[in-house]
Amino acid sequence: MNDQRPTAEIDEVSQSTYAALRGGPHVRTWLRRRKAICFYGHNQPARNVQIHGLQDAARTWRIPFYYVTVGDEAGLEQVLQHDSVLFITTVAALPGLAPMMGPCNGAVALIANYYDDTPNPRTIHPVSEEESRILDEHGGNVCVALSECSPEWAERYCRGYVENHGIPVMSFTWGINLLRHYPVQTPKIADLVFLGTYFEKGTRVDDYFGEPLRRFSSTVVGHGWSESPFDIPNTRLEDFNGAAPTLYSGHTISLNVHHGYEEAGHTCNERAFNVPACGGFMVSDCAPRIHDFFPEDE
Repeated sequence: MNDQRPTAEIDEVSQSTYAALRGGPHVRTWLRRRKAICFYGHNQPARNVQIHGLQDAARTWRIPFYYVTVGDEAGLEQVLQHDSVLFITTVAALPGLAPMMGPCNGAVALIANYYDDTPNPRTIHPVSEEESRILDEHGGNVCVALSECSPEWAERYCRGYVENHGIPVMSFTWGINLLRHYPVQTPKIADLVFLGTYFEKGTRVDDYFGEPLRRFSSTVVGHGWSESPFDIPNTRLEDFNGAAPTLYSGHTISLNVHHGYEEAGHTCNERAFNVPACGGFMVSDCAPRIHDFFPEDE
């Protein structure tokens, strides 16, 4: 198996992004300190892809990056050796991190939930009264809230962070990790591939994928598939980044489907980026946000 890692592009993107980073307010001062970035939260497969991408980017810029999961708080002791730390975490973790803010001159980039409204009340819950109380008490440590929504939809769903707590919101979409997402030369594995859960959007999967999954050979990886009508077992990738290039390059078509509410246009999922980056030919439902990142001829 031969990879096609875009080494020259990695260097170019790393340098240009680092130059843009240095142009931010107070960033040059921060970079001269014993700085670090630390993710603290639950071990979630989809979020891991995003966080590990940030970790790899930080390493190319020689910024220490710590990945600490809930239940392994001893790992935070190393973080306290630095004198300027950016924590990436959720509202629930703010009280536990509060005592560390002073000793390491910490600040928080908050992984934002929907605040004011929700596109799907059954599965997505907006900020609760308890979470709002936590933000009232600890919001002073938060420098920005990160939302996967487009700027226009962040204004609709996340304006409460600004209006109620004075926390600015940044649109922080999915993307690719150039160090890990690239095409490889590999023998064909099967006709179709889909990496994702069934239980979150089973009806849409049935409607979009039902006939193709019955007619063509396929590789499906994810939770909840044992409850589907396709006789597919539940499976999990221990290392998505390590497996994705071969899986997407090794199939004729890579399937993608979004939640129904994502068709409104405010976001698109990680597969919209990972599939083409890893050499896959993606067939997707219509999520208009995709067109914000890819021209019509792509």
